[in-house]
Amino acid sequence: MENIRIIAEPSEKNPFAVIYKPRGLASAPLVEGDDSAFTRAAGIFPELKDVHGIKAVEGGLVHRIDTVTDGILVIASTQQSYDSFILQQKEGQFIKEYTALCRYQKNLPEGFPPCTADREKISACMQSRSFFKLSSLFRPFGKKGSAVRPVRTDGVSGRAEQKKAGTKIYTTEILLEKGTDHDVFKATCRITAGYRHQVRCHLCWCGFPVTGDRVYSLSGIEEDFSFTASSLSFLHPVSSERISFSV
Repeated sequence: MENIRIIAEPSEKNPFAVIYKPRGLASAPLVEGDDSAFTRAAGIFPELKDVHGIKAVEGGLVHRIDTVTDGILVIASTQQSYDSFILQQKEGQFIKEYTALCRYQKNLPEGFPPCTADREKISACMQSRSFFKLSSLFRPFGKKGSAVRPVRTDGVSGRAEQKKAGTKIYTTEILLEKGTDHDVFKATCRITAGYRHQVRCHLCWCGFPVTGDRVYSLSGIEEDFSFTASSLSFLHPVSSERISFSV
């Protein structure tokens, strides 16, 4: 497996590390000593373990990406910077961008309500090269909640679905562009607050699941999973200047 790559080292001036996590490696350990992107980064920069985050074994890890997803992670090296990042997430200042190759899919998998963005709207946004938004609640779905499903708040989703969902609405901004194959498209997606599988699920909801996504695609085509956490933008925890990192 490819190792992590250090994009920015933690320092007194910049109290955080920015790393690239390869596909197939977990973002965080379940227990002390588990192999993960955080474990490997903390082996290089031990100060990352001294921050009190959500779980003790995760130190200053600010956010996570799925094991099957590659891309950028930020890990705070001081408590002050960690607290700043968490506050930015709550205030919508921590912007995450994903890029993917998607294959058009006419039918929705089981458990999906009708999408709030119709084909006409999506086509118009593609022609104007503009983003459209999908917003929903989410509920767990499948064996042991291995997947998620969007839940609409306008009464289209039933009471049982709404009861299983949380109360927070999550929004994904999506830009779709035509690819080289007639049914393959490039997607650029932005979020400021994330739910598990949010972007992958929302892409499927509008008819463009990620290629090779065995959880949300119905194509049955054996192909590479093409989904990357490609960019992060946030306010510097010391200077408050907006900065960005990308791969």
